[in-house]
Amino acid sequence: MIRGEIVFPHSAMDDFVAVKSTGQPLFALANVIDDRDMASPTSSGRGPAPTTPASCCCGAALDEAGEGEAGWGERTQLPVFAHLPMLVDERGKKLSKRKDPSPVEDYRDKGYLPEAFRNYLALLG
Repeated sequence: MIRGEIVFPHSAMDDFVAVKSTGQPLFALANVIDDRDMASPTSSGRGPAPTTPASCCCGAALDEAGEGEAGWGERTQLPVFAHLPMLVDERGKKLSKRKDPSPVEDYRDKGYLPEAFRNYLALLG
């Protein structure tokens, strides 16, 4: 959506784990299911861009598994992907949602105008 078509050769894809030994889905699978349920454009930092082919493969596998008795049946369109630049702090270090929480409300509380915030986010791409 932002960077144009990105092509990944099959040889660049590695195997990945989708489910823990406990049966709990890992991010790779859970994220795909969430994206499919939301049916809206998917945005992420550039870091996950290389995982996009795996996400597409997971989606295709879910479609295949859905044919038959499970009842899912329908083919799901791939989400539109928007890979944005990583957000960094004043030192250029990548922000982490676990270590550096920055809720949107914090910016509102500091007096940033919604229009300015949206403009900043739009210009990231």
